[in-house]
Amino acid sequence: PKRPLAPYGIGKLTGEMYLRVLGETRDLKTTAFRFGNVFGARQDPSGDGGVIAIFISRLLRGQHLPIFGDGLHQRDYIHVEDVARAFIVATQERAHGTFNLSLGQGTTTLEVATLLCEATGESAAQIQHIDERPGDIRNSVLSPERFRARTTWGPQGDLAPGLASVVQWYRAQEDG
Repeated sequence: PKRPLAPYGIGKLTGEMYLRVLGETRDLKTTAFRFGNVFGARQDPSGDGGVIAIFISRLLRGQHLPIFGDGLHQRDYIHVEDVARAFIVATQERAHGTFNLSLGQGTTTLEVATLLCEATGESAAQIQHIDERPGDIRNSVLSPERFRARTTWGPQGDLAPGLASVVQWYRAQEDG
């Protein structure tokens, strides 16, 4: 369903509508992707978004992990390399339309924190629950099946190995 609950979602839907109308009026083939929570190397941990980059940065500095509410909010993550491959596949295979890109599985914030604690060798005791943010969506999980069915694309791995590779990258930046 297309019922955005926040200005951010309205902006994304507006872009999709613009592409659809442009395609119809100019006889163009367009492709739009709806991303899960994208993570990977080089993500800036200093902003509000990008919980994985924020958590890794904090863990490597020995700081606690602030988790809003009970930590059971679910998000659907996808590695940036899978996103990059999707762009290439869409171009090569001429996949037109609107598609979700994600692993297709929900992972709670607590699960992400635990996986990152394991990947960094830091203690899960670093987790600190803080007040829930008003307006946070409880669960956001996408199905990438439509894009998978129309192309040869599929995510290359599970979340845990992807997180471990990002931790390695951040560690190398601190050592370098």
